[in-house]
Amino acid sequence: MRAKSGLALAVFVLVAGCSSETPAGSDRSTSTQASAIQGGSIDTNDNYAVGIVGLSGAGPTGGGGVAICSGALIAPNLVITARHCVSDVGADQVNCDTDKFGATHDASTFYVTNDTTMDQSSQNWHQAAQVVTPPDTKFCGNDLALIILQDKFTLPVYVTPLVEDSMSDHDKYEKKITAIGYGVTSATGQDSGTRRIKQDISVQCIPGDTTTDCTQAFDVADNEFEAGSGTCSGDSGSSAYEQANYTAGTPVTFGMLSRGGEQGDTCVGSVYTRTDKWAQLIRQTAQTAATMGGYPAPAWAGADGTADPGAEGQPCTTADECDTKSCASPDGNTSYCVSTCDPNAPSCDDGYTCKADPNGDNYCFPDHPIGSDAGDGSGNGDTTTTTTTGCSVARAGGPSSPVPWKSGAVLLGMALAGVRRRRKR
Repeated sequence: MRAKSGLALAVFVLVAGCSSETPAGSDRSTSTQASAIQGGSIDTNDNYAVGIVGLSGAGPTGGGGVAICSGALIAPNLVITARHCVSDVGADQVNCDTDKFGATHDASTFYVTNDTTMDQSSQNWHQAAQVVTPPDTKFCGNDLALIILQDKFTLPVYVTPLVEDSMSDHDKYEKKITAIGYGVTSATGQDSGTRRIKQDISVQCIPGDTTTDCTQAFDVADNEFEAGSGTCSGDSGSSAYEQANYTAGTPVTFGMLSRGGEQGDTCVGSVYTRTDKWAQLIRQTAQTAATMGGYPAPAWAGADGTADPGAEGQPCTTADECDTKSCASPDGNTSYCVSTCDPNAPSCDDGYTCKADPNGDNYCFPDHPIGSDAGDGSGNGDTTTTTTTGCSVARAGGPSSPVPWKSGAVLLGMALAGVRRRRKR
């Protein structure tokens, strides 16, 4: 029997200084608040590392509830983060065999900043336009989200997701990472909202790796890897920056922080969702973001020769973006470039099915949106987006299954996500 993790909600109110508080009647021993890099220092330099808030109010400076996560800019208008920062998590207990994601929240409720401190004085907020997630709703191994913004950041350096190599290529990549996030500095801390950094965190295990395979008695999915301590709640979605490239000023991310545990007031361990296992989804979303932002796609985004944005079956927001001049959604969520069809005499190409959208109009919708194959078990195929318009990991009480951390908000009747803490066995 694998260990399960308890989940409880915390309350965050966005005010000057990003203060936090626990709701009346809650048991702090069974809840985890957003946390910052533990044992790290304030980071004023790495502006590609961003903070994410999900709101129930009228914008990041207008009050209301807020859930805090972290992320990284991999392009001017594209943030990579954890899926549990943007989607419902579901049950109060987490188990890698059974736990699944629920609905993804409306993109317009998410805002991103790269200010060192997130507070109401900031004028540097960028609102989300789309949220892209994997099609598989199973929690472990699918805790990845891509947020396309309505406008662009202008930076000298963006983060490169590892999509062309494997993190197991140890001739190219060190087994150490740098963590940068906006979480708290201890398991019981209330100081989230400031960007902090910790370097030289060891990679503990990589599934299938010949030198550091995962043999511990806790859950690490094939699409994940485990690293040492340093991250806490609120660091959810932050990137694992490969140490050598970070030191050289060319940041490369291995993955996004998913979950972890606690020992007393100490955050321990970290489990990340790997970018090299989601290469196709990341590349194709980057192509879409580049089209929406009006800039050339990064070199790493076109390396697999997948269809260009605007081609039939690709995500869209307006018909003008599409070669087919039709942009429609089969379910009222994600929209794709599509061709019209007659349900009585459908003429859709292979991989497409003629069906009606919510308005009753018929289009050839892709059977496997975004992906060009049926999937190979590595997370690179059969991918999809959710168009709607951030947690850390650690082990508690010794080896056991890790659980996700995130600062969640329940204010004005809105629960953006659960906050998880793994219980001791």
